[in-house]
Amino acid sequence: MNYEIIDQDGIECLSPLEVSKLLKVSKTEAYNIFHSDGFPSFRLGEKKLRVIKKDFITWLKNQKGETA
Repeated sequence: MNYEIIDQDGIECLSPLEVSKLLKVSKTEAYNIFHSDGFPSFRLGEKKLRVIKKDFITWLKNQKGETA
């Protein structure tokens, strides 16, 4: 699978659409994840939600009960 990763000053970020594809969930579910407590997302401007790829991987491992 090939996902476009946004490079913001050398930091790899993922959008809700990219997260939905990675997790194989709907776009709506990905937005719910982005708005959930403890998810490390941030906004670029008014509308664009992003998560740093490294933070997403850490969050995902924590969901499984693994340590980062």
